[in-house]
Amino acid sequence: MKKVIYTMALFLAASAAQAQAPIKHTQDEFVDVTMLGDDLFLYTKKETQGQYLYREAKGSEPVRDTQLNAGTINAVVGNNPATGELYVYQQSGRRDKRIAVYKYEGGGFTKTEELEVPRFRNNSENLGMYLSGDRSQLIISGELSKSEGYDDLYLSQRQDGKWSKPVKMGGSVNSRQAEFAPFMASDSLFFSRKEGNAAYVYAVPVKDGQPAGEPTRLEGAVNQQDAFNAYYKKIGERELWVSSRAGDYFAYLSEPAPAVVEAPVVEEEETPAAPMAQTLYFGFNEVYMGTDAEQQLKAFLEAQQPGTTVAVKGFSDAKGPVKGREKVSRQRAAFVAWYIQDKFSEKNFTVETASQVLDTVSEQGRRVELQVK
Repeated sequence: MKKVIYTMALFLAASAAQAQAPIKHTQDEFVDVTMLGDDLFLYTKKETQGQYLYREAKGSEPVRDTQLNAGTINAVVGNNPATGELYVYQQSGRRDKRIAVYKYEGGGFTKTEELEVPRFRNNSENLGMYLSGDRSQLIISGELSKSEGYDDLYLSQRQDGKWSKPVKMGGSVNSRQAEFAPFMASDSLFFSRKEGNAAYVYAVPVKDGQPAGEPTRLEGAVNQQDAFNAYYKKIGERELWVSSRAGDYFAYLSEPAPAVVEAPVVEEEETPAAPMAQTLYFGFNEVYMGTDAEQQLKAFLEAQQPGTTVAVKGFSDAKGPVKGREKVSRQRAAFVAWYIQDKFSEKNFTVETASQVLDTVSEQGRRVELQVK
């Protein structure tokens, strides 16, 4: 069975699951995506020489971040939104382990200090951690001692400047299956549990660092059936998670729909004719819209009459493998069609989709064209 390297928590995330949209899609295995602000992503990839953190801004190519990758194994394990700190686990050897504290300022990361890691022996090939915002609790996923079967969750607490010996968390959390990817929010513990080749996200209330009930599998879009759903984050009413199936890896963001404000009654004025066409441009291999493209699409749709038929055609240029180009062109059209039907359902648009792969390489070829019929 293929091994997946388990990394841990980050910040961001969201509500109960209203408006869900993929913010990243690739066939390269990645885990534990997070988001800084509205347009900067961090995620982890396992490579031949180790495990490394990548950063990716909307519309830009992914870059391995040299500031964060000070070890051969690197993973974000927590943050403190109040102080703007980011916690990164870094390991360069069996005894060379640390949690580095970074601040994100001026478009870059600056290390401010390092924390030691509690001593433990892990008998699993996988290792994950989550450090609480106040740095007082460290949840570890692995096989440290007397596991229930595979990877379990353990808790170490910091007192008088030292970490306690990691202790296995309550039996309601750990099972004969593998538990991994812990994350704490609002006195609840979120984690993933393997079930065959799939994995699902669970939540359980926590008191004094221990589970205070039975874990419940999250409902809604977070847990796709027969998929590997993991690395869930929740802050306020936003949610972020990774879901993979059949070689496709998606990072999803869910947040509540914006409040509808009733417009004041004004005298009718003659309105200009609605535009008949709109073109949206995408970055290489991107299937989700950037902020500018989304604003252009919203303005175009708001100008159309209810019941309008909109033809949506996705394009890909000639860069990359043939199957990948065909898939991206289809997914661009499908994503825009989903957006129209989800965000403008009250207008009852009829949406028709098509796709095409171009035989030239150009940024203008990575687009979606909308035409009113």
